[in-house]
Amino acid sequence: TSTPAEGVQELLRQIADENNLDIRSQLDAIPAIQNSVVTPVQQVAAAQNSRLAALRHAT
Repeated sequence: TSTPAEGVQELLRQIADENNLDIRSQLDAIPAIQNSVVTPVQQVAAAQNSRLAALRHAT
């Protein structure tokens, strides 16, 4: 499993606070991460859709 980005940033803030470090501006500059888990079925469907699109453009 993966840890949510918010949880990681909060832990970094706590560690920085404990060590008198100011990293808030750097954390705020990190872009939001979009986590997406693709199942094997979704991978197959995406591959089939790509093949179909290529066939449609070939004719």
